[in-house]
Amino acid sequence: MAAPSSLLRGELYKADQMGAIFKLRWVELWAGGKGELRWGYPGPNAGTTDRGISDLSGATVSLGAEEWRGAEARFGFQVTPRSRPRTYFFQASSAEERRLWVDAIENVASPDVTRSNLGGGYRLIFMVRPQYPRPWGIDLGSAPGLPCVTVLEVAGEEARAVGLLAGDVVLTLGNTVLRTATVAQRAFREAPYGRVTMRLVTHNREVCIMKHQSQQLFCSDPPAGVGAIITRFLDGGGVGGLNAGDRLLAVNGKLVTDGAEQLSRRLQDSAGEVKLVVSGYTTAHSLRKDEEGKLGVRLSDGPRHSPPVLSEVARSSSAWSAGLRAGDAVVGVSGEAVFDAEEAEQRIAAAGRSVNIVTWKSRPDMDGVAGAKERARGAPPRRPNVTASAAECYYLPHAWHKQELYHDLTLPTYDAAAAVPVGKVRLEG
Repeated sequence: MAAPSSLLRGELYKADQMGAIFKLRWVELWAGGKGELRWGYPGPNAGTTDRGISDLSGATVSLGAEEWRGAEARFGFQVTPRSRPRTYFFQASSAEERRLWVDAIENVASPDVTRSNLGGGYRLIFMVRPQYPRPWGIDLGSAPGLPCVTVLEVAGEEARAVGLLAGDVVLTLGNTVLRTATVAQRAFREAPYGRVTMRLVTHNREVCIMKHQSQQLFCSDPPAGVGAIITRFLDGGGVGGLNAGDRLLAVNGKLVTDGAEQLSRRLQDSAGEVKLVVSGYTTAHSLRKDEEGKLGVRLSDGPRHSPPVLSEVARSSSAWSAGLRAGDAVVGVSGEAVFDAEEAEQRIAAAGRSVNIVTWKSRPDMDGVAGAKERARGAPPRRPNVTASAAECYYLPHAWHKQELYHDLTLPTYDAAAAVPVGKVRLEG
C-alpha cells in the first residue's frame, strides 16, 4: 500500500470536547488509505500531530456559523466521522480558508462523489524558487486573526515574470494554508527548490495610465482594508478602463496601506506612466428603465464591510438582458461609487430613464478578452465559480490592522500605535 501523502496543512481553531472553547491548532490532512485528519500544537512544534481522526472514509462535513470576535472573523465547519459517534468543530479565519478545507476533506472522505469545484474562483501561480542565497523578492503582510497574507511589493524578477502583483492575496503555498505571516515564513523557508504553486484568492489586474489622467480620479478610504475606492471622475467619464467603485490596491508596484491620502501622494510623485493594481474586475452596464420608471432590480446589503448585492432581477428588465443576476455585487451607480443598498437605490431612483450600474467580480469572464489576459498570466481554465458571495472578497481578504511584515524571509513585527518596526528575525533562504 502506498504511503499516505500530506494533502493540506495549516492552522485552524478547534473546539474542545464540549464544543465551547476554541484553541488554535496545527492541522494536517492526509490522503491514502482511509484518510486522516490530525492536529497538534501550533508554533515551534507545528507538525507534531499526535491527535485526530484516523478514519475519514464516509465522514460528513458541514458548514457552521460565522462569528465575529471583535475585529476577528471565524468561519465554522464540522466533521463527523462515520466510524465514531462524535462531531469535531473547527473554525477558519476566512471564508476562503474554510472552503479550501471543506472541499479537501470531502474529497478524501468521499472521493467517488461528484461535486462542484469550490476552488474554481482561485488563481494559481507557478513560480520557480530562486537558488540560495537569492531572496524570493516578495514582501508579504498579514494581521493576526485575519485571512491569508497580502503581497506588499514584488521586487524579484521571477515573481514579476509569473504575473504576481502587489495586492494579491496568497491563500496557499504548496499544501500549506498561509493564515499568518508566521506560517508563511515557515512555508517559504521549507519550500522545495524547483517549481512551487501559490493559490491566490482574487484575480487582480494591472492598469496603466498617464500621470495627467490620474488627476481625473476622486478617491476615498475603503470601509475596511487597504487601498482606496474611486468615488467618481472629474469629467464623469472613465480613465483607462476604470470605473467608479473600482478599488485601487497598489501604485507602481507598492501596496497602498494608508488609504486615499497615501494613494494621492504616490500619484503625485509618479513620473510619466502610472501602473495601478485594481482589485478584481468591474463591468459598467448601461440600462434603461421601463415605462413606469422602474429598473426591475432590488438590492440588499452585502456581508460586513462589503458592497450591496442584487437580491432580485426581473426577467423582463434591461438588467436581466444585460446579464445581471441576483448575487452580483454593485459598486457604482450613475458614475459614483456606492457603499450600501440604500445609497444605491436612491441613486437609481434619482437617475433619468437611462442609468449606469457597475458590478464587481473577483475574476473575469474566462471566455472574454480579460479572460484571455488572465490565462496568459497563469489562470486556470474556466470552471464553476462557487463562492459564498461575490461581495465577500471585495474588502475582507485585505482587511488588516496591526501589521506583521514578511520581507524576503525577514519578519519585522509592527507596533500597533507607532507603526514602526520593533524587531526583526532574519532567516536564510
